[in-house]
Amino acid sequence: MKNGKSIKATLALLALLISTASCCDKGRREEFKITGETSTDELLVLWTLSDIQPKDVSQRWHLEKAIQDVNARVPYAKIAIVAGDIVHHRESGADFRWYVEAKKKSTIASWYEIAGNHDMKDEKNYRKYIGEHLHYSVEIGNVLILLMSDEDRFPPQKISDETFRWWKKNVEENQDRIIITVTHAYLRESKLFGYPIPSRNIGDSRRFAEVLKKNRVDIWVCGHTHLPSYMNDKWRIAPEFGGTLFINVSAIRKSFFNAIESNFIYFRKGRDRALVRTRNHEKGRFLKTREIFMKISRPFQWDGSPPVVKYP
Repeated sequence: MKNGKSIKATLALLALLISTASCCDKGRREEFKITGETSTDELLVLWTLSDIQPKDVSQRWHLEKAIQDVNARVPYAKIAIVAGDIVHHRESGADFRWYVEAKKKSTIASWYEIAGNHDMKDEKNYRKYIGEHLHYSVEIGNVLILLMSDEDRFPPQKISDETFRWWKKNVEENQDRIIITVTHAYLRESKLFGYPIPSRNIGDSRRFAEVLKKNRVDIWVCGHTHLPSYMNDKWRIAPEFGGTLFINVSAIRKSFFNAIESNFIYFRKGRDRALVRTRNHEKGRFLKTREIFMKISRPFQWDGSPPVVKYP
């Protein structure tokens, strides 16, 4: 009899915990829910994508499909961030030109890119069509985005000591802001899927990890490994770094394993939480089971001013 009562009590407690978790989860969803009556001026939504790199003309529709989907169903996204590997081949002038024209069909006016290892195989055309600067910052409200390209054509990702010092200085001097770092490859210390493989990481990533132990970076966006969203360890919140979210946002390029996927980061004015959503652009829907709710270092503030880009 006692065992029966004990089992019932355990089940009742479990039901209560599930109910409470569901209630809290529902509350968090409501906080970021978009309806026809939602003022999107209250929201900053970043479209984060990576690894477009069509191998031939027949694969260009992958990005074009994603842009059409965002235009039609996520029109409130304000900024696009591309975490490298726009192109695939050593001679990619035509692909860079196609990419520039594809962006013009997007309702998102502000696009910010970094070079991945494939882009650096055609560094001349990357600089010609995308931009001269391999690292730079973007400010919008109290969000600071620090973008660092690969500086070599071969994995692991090379980030020079000069660029590292620029990043470190910005992180240390802007601890009163919400900081996002964008690189093509991982930090080894992120422990994302496959992190022990050197070619997936940033060379000498320990430099960055030492800074993160003392200074908060809210979100670290990367790509490079073309992982489908159903893979485990595609993202991780790292308590050893004060709660940094590491997230692999690749890949737009469709393959046997991958759908056309990317991620969206939501901030809401006055809230100290963010929502990260995964989207399947072929099916035109968000994957609710992949949603990430996270606490950020401070409430998001923004007066509606456009992004400010700063070069070293």
